[in-house]
Amino acid sequence: MTKYILSTPPLVVKMAGWTGKRANVSYSKPEEPAFLKRFKEQVGYKEDRGLSDKFAVMPPATDDDLDDKEDELPQVVSLHADDLTQEEYEKLHAEGKLSELLKGTHEEVQGPKQRDEEPPADGRILFRKPTKRSGEDKKGRLDPKKLKREEKDEKPEKKYKDKRKELQKQKLLSFNEDEEDEED
Repeated sequence: MTKYILSTPPLVVKMAGWTGKRANVSYSKPEEPAFLKRFKEQVGYKEDRGLSDKFAVMPPATDDDLDDKEDELPQVVSLHADDLTQEEYEKLHAEGKLSELLKGTHEEVQGPKQRDEEPPADGRILFRKPTKRSGEDKKGRLDPKKLKREEKDEKPEKKYKDKRKELQKQKLLSFNEDEEDEED
């Protein structure tokens, strides 16, 4: 005798007699709802046909595919006076020297660290120690102990005492003020 257990509509599990072992597990895909069918038709969705689609050979690229479109071209931004301008870019592109510039085979291999610094005359690469910022430790993080010390220095003792006295005055009950108002 075989028992059938239905857990969800698409999953059917056959039990092998009274032992509790699963003999066959099968999956039947339910029909797709109507609203999903309509949506896929509107969008133009195509079901994939499996691995044959994924490993299919792509058609060879044409010249139109390889040319850059107007909106895909790089945008030229000149931040400094000696940066490459749009006209210089177009000139280099027309001469064919742009690929050399992009590959890095042009004259300047490594520029100066900042624009106002001059590279060394002999062409060596100089490594400079970075400047240490105030309020940071060796690892570049903010030091909480230094920040607390600075806050303590900013708070003079006198301000604290003045605030404390004002709070004490506010806490005291005063019945004399009411009596003075009645006498007037």
